[in-house]
Amino acid sequence: MVLAGLLVTVLGFVVSLLSLAYALLFIPNAATRFLREGEEHTARLTGLAERYRRVLRAAMSRPRLVAGVVPPVEEPAPTEEAVGVVTHYYSDLGVAVVQMNKGALRTNDRIRIKGQTTDRTQVVGSIEYEHQHVDQAEAGQCVGIKVFDHARVHDIVYLVK
Repeated sequence: MVLAGLLVTVLGFVVSLLSLAYALLFIPNAATRFLREGEEHTARLTGLAERYRRVLRAAMSRPRLVAGVVPPVEEPAPTEEAVGVVTHYYSDLGVAVVQMNKGALRTNDRIRIKGQTTDRTQVVGSIEYEHQHVDQAEAGQCVGIKVFDHARVHDIVYLVK
């Protein structure tokens, strides 16, 4: 019986030594791997955060269109007068919605639509206001004009004299 008790004590001691050896050999590697993976994860998150900050800074530096305010217009040619801004374009209809800011626009007037990627001249064939065909558009009205090519939002509409 004493021998059995001594055997259990020795086996317990051996198991303790084996547990200690296992902890000394394998756990530091696991801890090191865990820390290394944590550092890589932190570096990845830091890179994403920096990219996000750059995108936000770029977005905040862009000029914004405030409702009711006409964006800055480059100087038109002496024979042109800025009369409005394209606020919408219906591609299926080929119609540009133009907010008239000054002057008047009549059917058969020659206009120039100019933007960052747009620059075309055409004759006004049709003008609609409140879904009714009209021959003339005045300042303050928002009218639809039939255009022959794509127009983009914020393009400037010039009346060619």
